[in-house]
Amino acid sequence: MTSCGLHVVFTVNADWVFRIHFLPLAQLLTRQGFQVTIMARDTGEGAAIERRGMHFIHWPVTRSGKNPVMETAAVLHLLRHYRRMKPDLVHHIGLKAICYGSVASRLLRLPAVHMFIGLGFAFRNQAGRSSRLFLKPWLRTLRGDKRSVLVFQNAADRAYGQSQGWGKEEKTYVVGGVGVDLSGFREQPEPQAPPFVVVFASRMLWDKGVGEFVEAARILKKEWGELVQFVLVGGHDAENPCAVPRSCLEGWHREGVVDWLGFRHDIPQILAMSHLVVLPSYYGEGVPKILLEAAAVGRAAVTTDWPGCRDAVLDGVTGRLVPPKDPRALARAIDHLLSNRELRSKMGHRARERAEKEFSVVRFSQKILRVYRDVLSISRKDFPLTGNPMQDVFI
Repeated sequence: MTSCGLHVVFTVNADWVFRIHFLPLAQLLTRQGFQVTIMARDTGEGAAIERRGMHFIHWPVTRSGKNPVMETAAVLHLLRHYRRMKPDLVHHIGLKAICYGSVASRLLRLPAVHMFIGLGFAFRNQAGRSSRLFLKPWLRTLRGDKRSVLVFQNAADRAYGQSQGWGKEEKTYVVGGVGVDLSGFREQPEPQAPPFVVVFASRMLWDKGVGEFVEAARILKKEWGELVQFVLVGGHDAENPCAVPRSCLEGWHREGVVDWLGFRHDIPQILAMSHLVVLPSYYGEGVPKILLEAAAVGRAAVTTDWPGCRDAVLDGVTGRLVPPKDPRALARAIDHLLSNRELRSKMGHRARERAEKEFSVVRFSQKILRVYRDVLSISRKDFPLTGNPMQDVFI
């Protein structure tokens, strides 16, 4: 294999965000001869990332920090390390990394990819108004940077960004999610039922639809009783202003309306033991990875008709879409699919087919490498990427 020799720096607010969403991409890059550095807040996973052949640098930043001295220090930290490393390309992931990283990359005249992984709390929640007032003028400065491009997860976010003047159409891209490792998430037959297992897997945030899921569970428990089990999978996110209080999660668990498993690493196994995956989100999603993982395992999904969510599920084909914040409509959709095994199975099989065609991590990596080639203005001939699984990356 020909070594590419390019040095790419990923900057993101936390190491776990990188591990969950971007580690497969970085591993593919290292196998193609890229030098890869990750700058992120080390919450305990930095050493594990380094063991995979990448360089890790702790970035002292918090997700919700508002102390001007500490936030300025976070920008200067990037500036110092970017100047020292002189990377060929910086890849900023998420709003804070985009805002702070763009300052450093522009000052040092570095090519940059600014990737939105959803618009998050700031742009999809009324309580994020103060953050929007700060972010909007900052993001508008990206439009004037000739060395950078913007990458969005879904078309609705791209349209919003363009309407706000963040970037010109020819310098924005849509990648349709971060992909899923199809070798780790294999199509699995449904387990025996009853009980039917309905899984919600995400961070425990109100905007993710936790409350609506619990209310739908209450409605359906009255009819189905012990024949159905509703499972919440995800940790308590204390730093997020939309976090569901731990007392609520523990109370629902004690009550028996849902089982809260907390944070888990064994998502493929949890999905394999499920019959249906549900995410009634109205959060500022990119494309929810859990919906891609559910598709890969061959599970039908119920989610909302909402940016990002509707990109992952085709209504009536791979699952059902329901209005946001409507627990009764959610309950009806869940009830319909639990009552129809043949339909559920057909939707799950179609979901797997779509995952293989559109949602693989290899396909996502191909899209990102096209973006890299464009922003670096490197010809196909001079961008030596060969060997599986990337051999057809620039066809």
